[in-house]
Amino acid sequence: MDSNSHGSVGPRNENQIRVTQDRCDRCGCVLDNVSVVIPVNEVEQPENIRYLRHHYECENCNDSVIAHQPNCPTEGGYGTNLLAQIVLFRYEYRIPYKKLANLIQQLYSCDIHRTTVLNACERMERTARSEYEALHERIQSAEVLYADETPHLVDGSKSWIWAFTTGDETLYVFRDSRGSEVLEDVLGEEFTGIIVCDGHRSYSAYHSHLQRCWTHLLRGTDSLSDDDAEAWEIYNRLFEIFDGLKEFVNTDPSPVQRIIVQRESREELRRIAETEVESEDAEDVLTMLGNGIGHWLTFVVYPQVKPTNNTVEAILREPIAMRRIIRTLKNEKGMRLHETFLSLLRTWKQRDANPYTELKRLARKV
Repeated sequence: MDSNSHGSVGPRNENQIRVTQDRCDRCGCVLDNVSVVIPVNEVEQPENIRYLRHHYECENCNDSVIAHQPNCPTEGGYGTNLLAQIVLFRYEYRIPYKKLANLIQQLYSCDIHRTTVLNACERMERTARSEYEALHERIQSAEVLYADETPHLVDGSKSWIWAFTTGDETLYVFRDSRGSEVLEDVLGEEFTGIIVCDGHRSYSAYHSHLQRCWTHLLRGTDSLSDDDAEAWEIYNRLFEIFDGLKEFVNTDPSPVQRIIVQRESREELRRIAETEVESEDAEDVLTMLGNGIGHWLTFVVYPQVKPTNNTVEAILREPIAMRRIIRTLKNEKGMRLHETFLSLLRTWKQRDANPYTELKRLARKV
């Protein structure tokens, strides 16, 4: 049986070694009937390479000339593979600087200090920043943008990491505020796209073309008492409306049909929001509903808009996981490193690009 029957066993340029045996371990009989071939993947420890980079003085023009080699960055004592792996291990696999230095020493017998690891990340960030800024510009012209934010300590003080994603590209930015001025600073004064967001007032203060997240509206049932019949009646009606709207948009209705259903649904939501109730939980959901009137039904008219903010909430899981490990960033340098590499790594993965390959490409420019 061909080994390919068990799936791919590795890259095309792998060294394949056939492990065979002549006789049976038990009875000593000759073996010549192969029933199956099972691949076992192994990675050989790579050899360290030291490039001795020659510097010259040109006798004709007195210029200084440094010999070029693709795996040698323009400066520094570490090659492209090592620089790429340092950033990958740190920001994709969340390894602290000290442990990362130990890991490199164990893998490659390369004497490196945690400070050197940090310096390598900073050099890579200076090169990567231009791609981050280009990403920032593209986000500003997005037709649909999913946005959210979460607190993050910087030097012991509360800051915020904001996430903006189109689904194909993601931008993280650190700011010391959760206010609408951040949106104006990041997205500009003339942003024309649709923002899918939660109910925080900064979004409505900045922009009028929003889609409020239905998950935030309906998640109150997670802690709702079974005895609160008044609140359950309201939530059940909202679930019924939401499910009906999702079924409607999945039928690929015409633009006119979408507008009619949006208008009818908005009036229904308005009537529900004006319901008089005694239950505090019912009052809470009705207040949220009323505050968002005009923003719950954008997705009905615009097929490219999702009715929830789940897309960006998933995007925030990575910086939240990093936050649990490092707890606080020390300074603005740490903020720049975080927002730059987290943005590029996430965007490369969204594009199905290999982050390690992309980091090696950047390292050649360092």
